[in-house]
Order: sequence, then C-alpha cells, then structure tokens
Amino acid sequence: MRIAVVGAGPSGLGCANELARNHDVILIDRLPVVGGESGWRETSVLQYASKAHELGILFELGSMAIRWDGVNLLIVGPLGTKEISADHLFFAGGFRPATSAEIGISGDRPAGVIPASVALHLLESGVQLWKNAIVIGDGQLTHKVISAITHYGGICTNIVADATETNTNNRQFTNAKKMKVHGTARVDKFECEVNGENLQFECDGIILAGPLIPNRNLEGALLEPSKNVTFVQDINGSTPESRYENGSSVARNWTKAQGGSK
Repeated sequence: MRIAVVGAGPSGLGCANELARNHDVILIDRLPVVGGESGWRETSVLQYASKAHELGILFELGSMAIRWDGVNLLIVGPLGTKEISADHLFFAGGFRPATSAEIGISGDRPAGVIPASVALHLLESGVQLWKNAIVIGDGQLTHKVISAITHYGGICTNIVADATETNTNNRQFTNAKKMKVHGTARVDKFECEVNGENLQFECDGIILAGPLIPNRNLEGALLEPSKNVTFVQDINGSTPESRYENGSSVARNWTKAQGGSK
C-alpha cells in the first residue's frame, strides 16, 4: 500500500518508520526539516530521520498539506501545488494550547494574548517580550514558558482553573474562575476570581498554557471518522522518545487490524 504521513515530528517519524517495513511511505511536513517542536538538532530525531532514509521513505518537506479527499492529498510547496495519491493517511500534526474561548476567558481582545507554543518559540529565539506575564494553565508547556521568561529577568504569575499546584517557584493562584482580559491596543490587566475574591493583576502579556488539544488543520482529516485516516496524536507524550514509540505503536496496531503486511 502507499501511505502518506503528515507531520515529521517524532510521532510521524515513528509511524512512518514502522509502516515502511511493509508499505511505500511518503512523509510530509510544512517545515523544511524534520523534528517538529522537538527540533531538528535533537539527537534522537536525527537517529529517527536516518532510519527513515535507510528504509527508503520519501520526504516532502517544506510543503503544507491542505486537503485530503480519501484517496488524494493536496500539498502546497515552494514549487506550487501537488497531489499525492495514497491508500491511507496518518495524521501526526501535534498539539496546540487551548484558546481563550476554550479556556473560558472573557473581556477585551487586545494584542499580547498568545499561545504558549508561540511564546516558547520566540523566547528560545532570544526574543524577550515580557517583564510581567500572566501564564494561564498547567499544561505541558507551562514550566518551559515560565523558565524562559524568568531566565530573561521577567516575572510570572501562574493562574490555574483547577486545584493543581505546578510548583513553578513563581506566584500561583489555583481554582481561578471568571477570568477576564483588559486592554485596548495591548493587554494591560488580567482579572479573575479566587475563592470568592476578585483579583486584578497588571501585566504586559498573557500566555495561554492550558490543556493541549490535537492540532487538526487538514481539510478532510478533522474528525475521527474521516475516510481512510488514522490520527497519531498522543496527549501524554512528553519526550521525543515516547512520542516516537507511540507513533510506532499506532502503526503496528493499524497493520494488525489490516491483517498484517500487504
């Protein structure tokens, strides 16, 4: 069978390498390098990519997958559009932090309210944007974002909607309710209720670091019942190694369900 795998992070690489034992596999990613959020320099990622080349996997890097109709995948790259025919699609598109609406934050919609994943990319690139930030949530990126902001001399206040204490060594408030953003051109204040008391915090940025949600932005591959699609998105995977193994496991289980190699 000809298999298309969208997403060349550890999950996608694990899935593709397992499938390549019995099928022709093409691996697609919008970035020009493999690794996804783990980064292309990660030692384990380099090993996984080397194995993929040894297995004869074809790469379509720097190409955005935009539509799947059950048998054809439309991608857009530097040289234009291209259709790839495939018998099955594995989507390993990673995750995104919950949005303001999904978390239940009301109020103004000024600049300065951004997802933790975006904030982390900026911080890791040496861009210092916040001196006094509100970090909302206790998701997988919370500690990384707070550590990066404090590394540059900024301070953080962690706001959590449930009773979870994240041990961030920064100011933290749990069981927060009625969260609200204030600001005109840019955010300047955050408001919430904690144990019946209304609290207000001055800030220069709000980082959304709540629960991670599967990132599905491919037309025709958005929901579980999508035709000829298997999703490879493990919410619990915290390391490149665990995500790679999960991708391999999903591929193995799918192969077994198909009756073994074909």
